[in-house]
Amino acid sequence: MNRIFTLILVFTFQFLSATPQISDYLIYNGKTIPIFSNPLESYLVLNGIKDIDRGCNSSSCWRGYIATWELENGKLYLVKIERCGIIQSAGVYTGLGCDQNKSSEILDFFIKTFKSQKTYADWFTGILIAPQGRIIEYTHMGYKSVYEQEQHFIIENGILNETETITNIIKPELYKQYNLALVQDTIFNAISKLNWKYLEEEFLCEDYYLIAINKKGKVSKVKYQPLLDSKWENFWYSFNSVCRRRIKKSIKDLRFKKYLKGKPIKMEIKFDLFSMYERQN
Repeated sequence: MNRIFTLILVFTFQFLSATPQISDYLIYNGKTIPIFSNPLESYLVLNGIKDIDRGCNSSSCWRGYIATWELENGKLYLVKIERCGIIQSAGVYTGLGCDQNKSSEILDFFIKTFKSQKTYADWFTGILIAPQGRIIEYTHMGYKSVYEQEQHFIIENGILNETETITNIIKPELYKQYNLALVQDTIFNAISKLNWKYLEEEFLCEDYYLIAINKKGKVSKVKYQPLLDSKWENFWYSFNSVCRRRIKKSIKDLRFKKYLKGKPIKMEIKFDLFSMYERQN
């Protein structure tokens, strides 16, 4: 229960800032990437630290610091804490409005606590979110802008449990046309990695299917779409569960978000897999 409460407080800080916020950074697989998460905020909450001078007047960096993290051997480490308004190692200028000569209470606190040393972040349980690709929906608040994909690093007590990639799609109420092509391309790329020559020769899988996606954005079902002239042939192919299972397994980790009037809704994506088999031959 305490963990859930901590996460709620941390995400409230992240997403309710009235201006887009400068990110923390994560070193992962030799690359430094921005993350829409601030694990040091959960450290403050867990230690009951509330009223502390953030020492920064920049609306794009209300927290008053920028932290750099590293995932090393499956563990999360804090490797650097810096004042807002300086050049980061990733080559990104971190904002204006911070007085570089003014003492920062929060920065001094963290430096004293961690002694400027690489520190194992065993206090942190939550998700590090790394945005990827183009921005497809801009929101002038906190970390609420939506990108084509998000890489999620799921951390428990400083240990990396798993990673997953979330694929986002454009909210249709904000655009004239729902971006169905982006969804189809993403699914097509995942399914195309299967051995379609084998599937066609052994199971006659190259056909039409409906891919059902639930409100949580997960693939819930792969259904055969009968298109043959013969009712008996349609009946026979509809029971070909091998094809459906293989397809569903290949796309089970994909995530999509479709909204109508601000609420998540279900969707079905129709696929013609004849063309996929043709490409591999």
